[in-house]
Amino acid sequence: MFHDVVHQVMMAVRKTSEGEKSLMKMRCAFKSFFYVGTQVDFFYQTQRVQFIQRLHELVMSRSVHENAYLISVQKDLICDIITQAQVLRAIATSITIAHGTRWVEMGTVLPLSMRISNHALEDALRARQRTFSLEEWDKFGIIYLPQNGNIRVDNIFLQPDILSIDARSMGPAKMLHEIVLSIMQQNAACIEIQDECCAVLICLHQSPYRETYPVHDPTCEHHGMQTLRCLVVVIKQWRDNKDLQIFACMACVEACSDMGPGTTE
Repeated sequence: MFHDVVHQVMMAVRKTSEGEKSLMKMRCAFKSFFYVGTQVDFFYQTQRVQFIQRLHELVMSRSVHENAYLISVQKDLICDIITQAQVLRAIATSITIAHGTRWVEMGTVLPLSMRISNHALEDALRARQRTFSLEEWDKFGIIYLPQNGNIRVDNIFLQPDILSIDARSMGPAKMLHEIVLSIMQQNAACIEIQDECCAVLICLHQSPYRETYPVHDPTCEHHGMQTLRCLVVVIKQWRDNKDLQIFACMACVEACSDMGPGTTE
């Protein structure tokens, strides 16, 4: 019984922000703790590695069991900034893949959107290719592609074919949104994570993802307000970073558009 209790205590300690250092001190303090501490660290690292290996699969899954597993382990490893950054990147990558596999021509007038620069993608589109496999898209190395991203090929502008995206081909948007907010709140001091969180939130508050949120779900408006609070913190904390200010303000606009009149008063 003592062994079980010590194991649980040490695992709880290991999951804290200073868990690795604290666990090392506990292992050194008592000889009887050393073996248990070694086991705990092994189990922790094993759980982390297995989780990271399955990240893309978990983010894309709509299985209730796998959704619950993703949420549970992400919360367990909330103090591990490297793991949290990888969870965020997996979500961003899944969205970018969904946006980038089909393209449509928008004409010769520059649309009000984000300009994308990628020579390999330009060459493929110039060769009249409009659809890409996951393997082909991965080779372009594009990390972030919003719904309104555009690329110019000769005198023609092209954008992702949003109408062809099936938002239900990846994990529930509401679940991914909650995970992004969790990562954003936990890592307020990391500008790279804040920047990527804002970018992902912009996407998740637009079509086709916003249409997948449960109809008449009373928690959706609550999450909208929670999003605005997180974004206001970013705007105040990183007031000297122009790019992050723009991203955060864009995310605010999208979040506000999902809420009823007077909600944000």
